[in-house]
Amino acid sequence: MTNPVSRIPTPAPTKLKQELMELGEQDQAAVAAAAIQEIGPAATADLVTAALGTLPSDKQHELLDELQPEQPVTNWIWRTIVATFSLVLVVATLALIGAVFMELDNAALQMLLTIFTTTGGILAGFISGRAATSRGRI
Repeated sequence: MTNPVSRIPTPAPTKLKQELMELGEQDQAAVAAAAIQEIGPAATADLVTAALGTLPSDKQHELLDELQPEQPVTNWIWRTIVATFSLVLVVATLALIGAVFMELDNAALQMLLTIFTTTGGILAGFISGRAATSRGRI
């Protein structure tokens, strides 16, 4: 696949840049938004990354803070994760108790014991606060 920019004649970008500079800031933003909608997702991601790099550090943090989910959303996500692991722990506990009374083979008991201890350890990690991360993305 060829680069579409390479098909533009050399004088065109200079002329286009001059025309863009004559526009007001609002119109420049509208032209840029329309251009972004016309390019593919990979090119859009590259463009956004490059644009973010041109912003001052405080504006980068401000923009990233704006893009992060709100506290109720992250609370719901964590509650769902903890509830899922808790459910797995309860089911593994019941299955382990049932397997002991049904006198299943050691391989099945080992598998259930592994599930039980792993989910218990993960939940203990959540309780201790080790699952939380510190801020420092940029």
